[in-house]
Amino acid sequence: MATEMRSQISRLRRIGDDDNKGKYADKLRTAASDFAGKLEKTVGRYQRVAGEVSSWAPELVHAQMESVRALNKAKAAEATRAANTVIQAAPQAGGPPPTPAEQARE
Repeated sequence: MATEMRSQISRLRRIGDDDNKGKYADKLRTAASDFAGKLEKTVGRYQRVAGEVSSWAPELVHAQMESVRALNKAKAAEATRAANTVIQAAPQAGGPPPTPAEQARE
């Protein structure tokens, strides 16, 4: 982004330095020069932000790896839980009560 902005600043500077004559030439030169100055400030901000963001990269990569590990553990735990869950039919109303072995399994 900063590279493209610098290219545009260069073009604006050329417009600002142009010696063409015309009804709007002076206004165009002034506006181009003013805008080039503002764009230069913006480039500086972009570069500072880019430097800060790139300094966070290792921490963000670490956090992402930790979150993937946590997700994998959660998926494994869910798979284990699902494998260990036995769906048992509820005793029928009016049927015989569960045996001690059935109660122990439950």
